Amino acid sequence: GNVVLLNVWATWCNPCREEFPHLMRLQRDLAAQGFSLVLVSADFDSQLPKMSEFLVGHGVDFPTYLKVGSDAEFIDGIDPRWSGALPATFLYDRGGTLRDFWEGQLSYEEFLERVRPWLDAKTS
Repeated sequence: GNVVLLNVWATWCNPCREEFPHLMRLQRDLAAQGFSLVLVSADFDSQLPKMSEFLVGHGVDFPTYLKVGSDAEFIDGIDPRWSGALPATFLYDRGGTLRDFWEGQLSYEEFLERVRPWLDAKTS
């Protein structure tokens, strides 16, 4: 399996938009090493055109997802420790086990620091 970074973001979230280029760079730089980026937008239905334009503008060429249902169900379904703040990022090892979780914006270097140990791990 791949090391998976799941990022929940929204077009109306300034920190989300600021960290987005770092996420895309991470995907480009690490995909060959068994890394996958999964994006889930928390945008509202009325913002779908803006979301699509944003994704195209950033060169997203892989499937992305849109949150459906209530916020509470979505949040609790991913991790009940999550306050619902955006951006929210969840790091899963190659076996699918949640290994790290954080709320808030990171730099490219901070993402690498958190992801690299799981890419380099022989087993998860």
